[in-house]
Order: sequence, then structure tokens, then C-alpha cells
Amino acid sequence: MISLQAINNPVLKEILVSSNISKAASVLVYCIVTPVLEETVYSAAHPSGENSLQLFIIGCLLGCSNCWTGNLRSPILIHSLYNAMTLMITFLS
Repeated sequence: MISLQAINNPVLKEILVSSNISKAASVLVYCIVTPVLEETVYSAAHPSGENSLQLFIIGCLLGCSNCWTGNLRSPILIHSLYNAMTLMITFLS
């Protein structure tokens, strides 16, 4: 089983702990705006060596969900949930 890894991003961590407004803005951008833009504009924008297997698997899942449903709503929802989980893991770590 592959576990979600916290993203080692000290800037994001600082934003998440600074205030409730910055937390809400991060959730809005990270879990809603970014997945919508990434799924409609492009999908291969995560050049990461340490998380490449994890990102490959989620990318395959997003692509398959798009093929199965024939629309972008399901990959956007899955991407939002994935980003929400990694955001929560980063915040709690």
C-alpha cells in the first residue's frame, strides 16, 4: 500500500499555521482552483523525483476516471480530495 507523504514545503507550512484566513485561502486555491485548472488546462506539471510513483498513480486514476465518466467532474473531484488529504497531512506533520 502506498501512503500519502507530506509535501516538504516550509512556505506552505508557514501559510497554514499563520491565520484562519490564510488556511481558508490555501484550501480554496489548493483544493478547488488548482484541480479545476490542472484538469482542464494540463495534467503533466508535477516534476518530482521523490513523489513520482505517487503522482503517477494518482495521474492514472484521474485519467481513468475521465475515461470512465466521459467528463471532467470526477477527476476534478478526485484531484480536490487528493490535494485536501495532502494539505491536511502537511498541516498535521
